[in-house]
Amino acid sequence: MMKEGNEDIDLPHGGDSPGRDGGGEGGVEELIPDKSQLDASGAKKRTRTREKKRDPTKRRPRKKDDANATAALIKYGALFLLVAQMVGLVLLMHYSRTRQSKDEPLYLASTAVFIMEVMKLFICCCVIAYQSGGNLLPELKHHVWESPIEMAKLSVPSFLYTVQNNLLYLALTNLDA
Repeated sequence: MMKEGNEDIDLPHGGDSPGRDGGGEGGVEELIPDKSQLDASGAKKRTRTREKKRDPTKRRPRKKDDANATAALIKYGALFLLVAQMVGLVLLMHYSRTRQSKDEPLYLASTAVFIMEVMKLFICCCVIAYQSGGNLLPELKHHVWESPIEMAKLSVPSFLYTVQNNLLYLALTNLDA
């Protein structure tokens, strides 16, 4: 028991001893809510804790500026290389399809597309072999033969890409540029 003014107050955890609520007089204030904290029904109101607002004049410290700069360089470098590759591909395709003499037959666009796809397959197999430490066949078996549903999903965009390349050859042959 503890006396505050003329009233006796029972405190849990042994009175003034430090307990769950910090003990001492601070503990008494926490156990008995102020009248300002009670609503009309007598229940304690929920109060929001104040959120710290960030000072807009202060900047957050930047993390890993070098890593961010390297990532941006790789991202924009890859974008530039992809754009250059596509522009070069289209220009070379157009040149090879239009700079033929009249008596020479044109090569088949489907053959050119097939050769491009075989070259990509070879390059991808080399990358997979390098990343897997030379274990190309087990990797191909696991990712190709043992997952036919995934291969079926990938075959749709592959087929559409092949059609797109054939149409690109057709367009470059017939359009003036």
